[in-house]
Formats: sequence, structure tokens, C-alpha cells
Amino acid sequence: MISVDARGAGASEGNVAIMGTQEGEDGYDVIEAVAKMDWCNGNVALAGNSHLAIVQWFIAAQNPPSLKAIAPWEGCSDLYVSRNEVVGGYGSSHTTDDDISLRSENNSFEEESSTCPTLN
Repeated sequence: MISVDARGAGASEGNVAIMGTQEGEDGYDVIEAVAKMDWCNGNVALAGNSHLAIVQWFIAAQNPPSLKAIAPWEGCSDLYVSRNEVVGGYGSSHTTDDDISLRSENNSFEEESSTCPTLN
């Protein structure tokens, strides 16, 4: 088992790209590099929940030859819908856009995500 810091996170250089093709492309490179390690038989699988589940879908979409299985759980497939389910929708009296961590100080989640180049 290995644990990889995403681009721009932890000890990794670069800029963080969330929910998009960059993580898929980076994942492809990691899988193929791991498959070539002496201790690996060339078959690689992924497992994880939440963000790690979502990233698996982006990686699998790149179709790395050495990726043999993915095991995602508790990952949303539609961030907009899942976000509303998590916060109770816009009609909720106990949660507002101010409670959402994926937003800037002055914009709603929808406004911010439509202008964010890393949400690709």
C-alpha cells in the first residue's frame, strides 16, 4: 500500500487541483510508476472514500493499463447535488452558504466554482 500526496498538497510541489482531470492525469502517472517498481507485480488497485473515491473515478477515466480495480465508497458523483444534500438544500433554516467551506468570502459556491480553473 502506498499513500501519495496530491499535487500541491503535503510534501508535493505544484498547485492543488480539486475535482478534475489534473488529478486523473497525475494518478495515471503514479499508477504506471508504481507498476514498474521491483516490489510490484504490475497490477495496481485503488481504494478510498470521500475525495479519495472521487479521484479514483478521474484516474480510471484516464485508463491506465496497470490499474486493475477501484474501490470507491462515499464519493459524490455530482458535486452540486451532493452539496445541497449535505447542507440540507437552500430551504434549510439551520445552514446557509456561509457554512460551506468551498467558497470564497464574497461569492456563493456556484459563482466560485464557475470561475475556478482547478474545477475542471
